[in-house]
Amino acid sequence: TGYIWTLLLLLYSHLLKSIGATEIIMLPTKHYYYAVTGANAGLGLESVRQLASLHDAPPCNGDTSCSDKDATAIIGVTIFLLCRNPVSAQQAIDSLTASNEYPTNVRFTYVPFDSSDRSSVKTAIETLSQSITDRHIMNGLLLNAGGFTSDRNGTLTKSGTTIIAET
Repeated sequence: TGYIWTLLLLLYSHLLKSIGATEIIMLPTKHYYYAVTGANAGLGLESVRQLASLHDAPPCNGDTSCSDKDATAIIGVTIFLLCRNPVSAQQAIDSLTASNEYPTNVRFTYVPFDSSDRSSVKTAIETLSQSITDRHIMNGLLLNAGGFTSDRNGTLTKSGTTIIAET
Protein backbone atom coordinates (compact mmCIF):
# COMPACT_ATOMS: atom_id res chain seq x y z
CA THR A 1 0.00 0.00 0.00
CA GLY A 2 2.96 2.34 0.46
CA TYR A 3 3.53 2.24 -3.29
CA ILE A 4 0.01 3.42 -4.12
CA TRP A 5 0.21 6.27 -1.57
CA THR A 6 3.46 7.39 -3.16
CA LEU A 7 1.86 7.21 -6.61
CA LEU A 8 -1.14 9.26 -5.47
CA LEU A 9 1.09 11.87 -3.83
CA LEU A 10 3.16 12.12 -7.00
CA LEU A 11 0.01 12.52 -9.08
CA TYR A 12 -1.28 15.20 -6.72
CA SER A 13 2.06 17.00 -6.96
CA HIS A 14 1.82 16.76 -10.77
CA LEU A 15 -1.69 18.23 -10.57
CA LEU A 16 -0.43 21.21 -8.57
CA LYS A 17 2.43 21.83 -10.98
CA SER A 18 0.20 21.47 -14.06
CA ILE A 19 -2.07 24.28 -12.91
CA GLY A 20 0.85 26.54 -12.06
CA ALA A 21 0.55 26.42 -8.28
CA THR A 22 3.74 27.59 -6.62
CA GLU A 23 2.63 27.12 -3.03
CA ILE A 24 0.64 24.46 -1.25
CA ILE A 25 -1.58 27.02 0.51
CA MET A 26 -2.83 30.07 -1.36
CA LEU A 27 -5.39 31.80 0.86
CA PRO A 28 -7.70 33.62 0.76
CA THR A 29 -9.36 32.20 -2.28
CA LYS A 30 -12.69 32.88 -3.87
CA HIS A 31 -13.26 29.35 -5.12
CA TYR A 32 -12.60 26.15 -3.22
CA TYR A 33 -12.00 22.78 -4.86
CA TYR A 34 -12.26 19.41 -3.13
CA ALA A 35 -11.94 15.87 -4.48
CA VAL A 36 -13.34 12.83 -2.70
CA THR A 37 -12.68 9.31 -3.95
CA GLY A 38 -15.36 6.69 -3.36
CA ALA A 39 -17.83 9.55 -2.96
CA ASN A 40 -21.00 7.83 -4.13
CA ALA A 41 -21.86 6.08 -0.83
CA GLY A 42 -20.94 5.60 2.82
CA LEU A 43 -18.16 7.66 4.34
CA GLY A 44 -17.26 9.21 1.00
CA LEU A 45 -20.77 10.56 0.43
CA GLU A 46 -21.01 11.79 4.02
CA SER A 47 -17.65 13.55 3.56
CA VAL A 48 -19.06 15.31 0.49
CA ARG A 49 -22.08 16.41 2.55
CA GLN A 50 -19.84 17.80 5.28
CA LEU A 51 -17.61 19.65 2.81
CA ALA A 52 -20.65 21.15 1.10
CA SER A 53 -21.92 22.41 4.44
CA LEU A 54 -18.66 24.18 5.32
CA HIS A 55 -19.14 27.14 3.01
CA ASP A 56 -21.94 29.65 3.24
CA ALA A 57 -23.29 31.50 0.25
CA PRO A 58 -21.56 34.82 -0.51
CA PRO A 59 -22.84 37.57 1.81
CA CYS A 60 -23.32 40.04 -1.06
CA ASN A 61 -25.42 37.80 -3.34
CA GLY A 62 -24.81 40.13 -6.28
CA ASP A 63 -25.18 43.36 -4.28
CA THR A 64 -22.69 45.87 -5.73
CA SER A 65 -22.73 47.96 -2.54
CA CYS A 66 -20.74 45.37 -0.56
CA SER A 67 -17.84 46.73 1.45
CA ASP A 68 -14.17 45.86 0.96
CA LYS A 69 -14.29 43.34 3.79
CA ASP A 70 -16.75 41.32 1.68
CA ALA A 71 -14.36 41.26 -1.29
CA THR A 72 -12.91 37.90 -0.21
CA ALA A 73 -16.32 36.22 0.03
CA ILE A 74 -16.39 32.71 -1.35
CA ILE A 75 -17.96 32.78 -4.78
CA GLY A 76 -17.89 29.06 -5.39
CA VAL A 77 -17.17 25.58 -4.14
CA THR A 78 -16.67 22.61 -6.44
CA ILE A 79 -16.66 19.12 -4.99
CA PHE A 80 -15.46 16.43 -7.36
CA LEU A 81 -16.96 13.01 -6.71
CA LEU A 82 -14.40 10.49 -7.97
CA CYS A 83 -16.20 7.17 -8.45
CA ARG A 84 -16.04 3.98 -10.50
CA ASN A 85 -19.74 3.72 -11.27
CA PRO A 86 -21.25 6.65 -13.21
CA VAL A 87 -24.83 5.63 -12.38
CA SER A 88 -24.31 5.56 -8.61
CA ALA A 89 -22.26 8.77 -8.83
CA GLN A 90 -25.12 10.53 -10.63
CA GLN A 91 -27.61 9.19 -8.07
CA ALA A 92 -25.45 10.65 -5.30
CA ILE A 93 -25.25 14.02 -7.07
CA ASP A 94 -29.01 14.00 -7.67
CA SER A 95 -29.70 13.32 -4.00
CA LEU A 96 -27.29 16.07 -2.93
CA THR A 97 -28.78 18.68 -5.22
CA ALA A 98 -32.41 17.64 -4.59
CA SER A 99 -32.01 18.09 -0.84
CA ASN A 100 -31.57 21.88 -1.14
CA GLU A 101 -29.48 21.74 2.05
CA TYR A 102 -26.40 23.34 0.57
CA PRO A 103 -25.57 26.88 -0.53
CA THR A 104 -26.28 27.69 -4.16
CA ASN A 105 -22.59 28.32 -4.76
CA VAL A 106 -21.72 24.63 -4.20
CA ARG A 107 -21.33 22.50 -7.34
CA PHE A 108 -21.01 18.71 -7.43
CA THR A 109 -19.12 17.17 -10.36
CA TYR A 110 -18.59 13.50 -11.23
CA VAL A 111 -15.11 12.38 -12.33
CA PRO A 112 -14.59 8.76 -13.45
CA PHE A 113 -12.02 7.11 -11.16
CA ASP A 114 -10.97 3.53 -10.47
CA SER A 115 -8.12 3.31 -7.98
CA SER A 116 -7.23 -0.18 -9.25
CA ASP A 117 -6.52 1.14 -12.76
CA ARG A 118 -3.56 3.49 -13.14
CA SER A 119 -4.78 4.81 -16.49
CA SER A 120 -8.07 5.77 -14.80
CA VAL A 121 -6.14 7.55 -12.04
CA LYS A 122 -4.09 9.45 -14.62
CA THR A 123 -7.20 10.41 -16.59
CA ALA A 124 -8.89 11.64 -13.41
CA ILE A 125 -5.85 13.79 -12.59
CA GLU A 126 -5.94 15.28 -16.09
CA THR A 127 -9.67 15.99 -15.75
CA LEU A 128 -9.13 17.70 -12.40
CA SER A 129 -6.23 19.73 -13.83
CA GLN A 130 -8.44 21.01 -16.64
CA SER A 131 -11.36 21.71 -14.31
CA ILE A 132 -9.50 23.87 -11.81
CA THR A 133 -9.31 27.35 -13.26
CA ASP A 134 -7.65 30.68 -12.60
CA ARG A 135 -4.53 29.26 -10.94
CA HIS A 136 -6.46 27.86 -8.02
CA ILE A 137 -5.37 24.74 -6.19
CA MET A 138 -7.10 21.68 -4.82
CA ASN A 139 -8.02 22.70 -1.28
CA GLY A 140 -8.74 19.18 -0.10
CA LEU A 141 -8.24 15.61 -1.25
CA LEU A 142 -9.94 12.77 0.61
CA LEU A 143 -8.71 9.32 -0.38
CA ASN A 144 -11.63 7.12 0.58
CA ALA A 145 -11.83 4.72 -2.39
CA GLY A 146 -11.18 1.07 -1.98
CA GLY A 147 -12.76 -2.23 -2.61
CA PHE A 148 -13.72 -5.27 -0.67
CA THR A 149 -12.26 -8.49 -1.91
CA SER A 150 -11.73 -11.98 -0.66
CA ASP A 151 -9.20 -12.64 -3.39
CA ARG A 152 -6.37 -14.68 -1.91
CA ASN A 153 -5.07 -15.78 -5.31
CA GLY A 154 -3.39 -12.50 -6.18
CA THR A 155 -5.58 -11.71 -9.19
CA LEU A 156 -3.96 -8.93 -11.19
CA THR A 157 -5.54 -5.60 -12.07
CA LYS A 158 -5.28 -3.86 -15.44
CA SER A 159 -2.09 -2.25 -14.14
CA GLY A 160 -0.47 -5.61 -13.44
CA THR A 161 -0.50 -5.60 -9.63
CA THR A 162 -2.81 -7.25 -7.14
CA ILE A 163 -6.11 -5.60 -6.28
CA ILE A 164 -5.00 -5.13 -2.66
CA ALA A 165 -1.86 -3.26 -3.72
CA GLU A 166 -3.75 -1.02 -6.13
CA THR A 167 -6.53 0.15 -3.85
